[in-house]
Amino acid sequence: MDLSVARRTGNTYIAFTPFFNYFSNYIYLNPTSGYDQFYGAGNQIFEYSQSKVRRYGAELKVEYRPLTHWKVELLGEYVRSEQLSGSKKGYTLPFSPAPSLVLDLSWLPKSSTYFKESYLSLDSKWTANQKHIVPPEEKTKGYQVLNFRAGTQLVLGRSALQLRLQVQNIFDTKYMDHTSFYRLISLLNRDEISSYLLGSLSESKTEANKLIDTINTQVLTHHDKNKYTYANTQKYGIIAFIAASAIACKKDKESIDTEKPTIDISAATAFPKQCSQIRRGSSFTFRAKLSDNVALGSYSIDVHHNFDHHSHSTEVEECTLEPIKKPVKPFVLVKSVNIPGQPQQYDAQFQIDVPSDVDPGNYHFMIQVTDQSGWSIQRGISVRIIE
Repeated sequence: MDLSVARRTGNTYIAFTPFFNYFSNYIYLNPTSGYDQFYGAGNQIFEYSQSKVRRYGAELKVEYRPLTHWKVELLGEYVRSEQLSGSKKGYTLPFSPAPSLVLDLSWLPKSSTYFKESYLSLDSKWTANQKHIVPPEEKTKGYQVLNFRAGTQLVLGRSALQLRLQVQNIFDTKYMDHTSFYRLISLLNRDEISSYLLGSLSESKTEANKLIDTINTQVLTHHDKNKYTYANTQKYGIIAFIAASAIACKKDKESIDTEKPTIDISAATAFPKQCSQIRRGSSFTFRAKLSDNVALGSYSIDVHHNFDHHSHSTEVEECTLEPIKKPVKPFVLVKSVNIPGQPQQYDAQFQIDVPSDVDPGNYHFMIQVTDQSGWSIQRGISVRIIE
């Protein structure tokens, strides 16, 4: 259900568009506590899940024209989603956009014989922190960017040439966009200064503008809006929107899992530890204490060489490294273990045999633990295999 309320008074235009959607069978990729040891190189398994979903929010537009050729616009957007059933009941949906606000100042000069529909625009976009996440998503910090746009239509006889220039993120601000898949691999959004020039015949203006819009489109949430103009529809629509928001706020207070599991290797019996030495041709037992505030799901072990001196952000210290060398027969292990009974604490123990003919040298011992909600944590340890 969408509702649109708009009012124009003199030089001011205000439009408020709340919406409320209910999906009885929303389908999305849901992270599980399992790992794909056969085809996915030990990566976490995602499954298609179906859930009842409530989605609501609003868009606000305020336009003010202080002078004939000047325009100030304020655009606001808020979207909130909540799963009402399934294993992720109480959580939001993945890649939910954070609240945002755009303030735009535009100069619209008078058209002349050769230049039509010209404009110069400077806008600032504020995006709030996104704290409503679903595992294994990370919270995303808010950001502010400044953008510039300019354009005109150059009339040449019977033809019209569309000219568009856009400079995004003028100050090269480093930020994460919560709706971008690049966020999953921690790739920052750093928009480059760019410009687009597109020529078209006047009868192809629509196609040209579509192409320009495609090039310049950023990831935002848009909604197809039906216009309700009858007073009773507006009245009951607003009441329904307010009631839905109140119910959702009450639901947010219910306890849902927002904590990641932990890996503890501080005990005297834990092994391996940072900079441990392991003799090739021997066997050892991996020991660690795993815990979670609700229920553990599984853990995985990944052992690989570090002959190229690469690093992992989870390592706590650097061990003495041998000179860089090429691997001949490195030791490799990828193993996942399901934790039975969904306990909150579990003493992990797993025997590992090291062949006698593997390459000695520096190795990484990676531990990853996932709880039943899908939250995952990784711990990296530097070890050495010796003669």
